[in-house]
Amino acid sequence: MQEVFQAVGGKLLFGENLLSQPVSTTIVGAMQVPNFLRRLKDNTLIVTW
Repeated sequence: MQEVFQAVGGKLLFGENLLSQPVSTTIVGAMQVPNFLRRLKDNTLIVTW
């Protein structure tokens, strides 16, 4: 996750200690909250605008 974060110049909201974890799943947060929450899993990269 650290590599992706640095490559895109992202803004980290929380979880700095977890940046060394590998990305298992990627989701785009462009959906309603209930649908978004159903898709969350461990080591998920969340892409939002």
